[in-house]
Amino acid sequence: MIFFFLPQVPIIDAQDKEIKLPGGLTTIEKDFPAFEGIIPAGSVALVGYTVGKYTAKAFPNDVSLSLNLLWVAVLAAGDDA
Repeated sequence: MIFFFLPQVPIIDAQDKEIKLPGGLTTIEKDFPAFEGIIPAGSVALVGYTVGKYTAKAFPNDVSLSLNLLWVAVLAAGDDA
């Protein structure tokens, strides 16, 4: 099994500005600043991801999934912030 990943998933600070749904999700990385530091325990976050389903020609009876983490938007930081 082969896994591909980005070395760092963008963590977005969305605590002080409303995310326009659903259209704002496509530009969230440009519209919001990066979250500084470690996300504290008890925080609320929105996770952007995609799921793809495909069948390989070599194994037509098997279905495969690709799971891709795009970004994490912190909506409310926990008490440790």
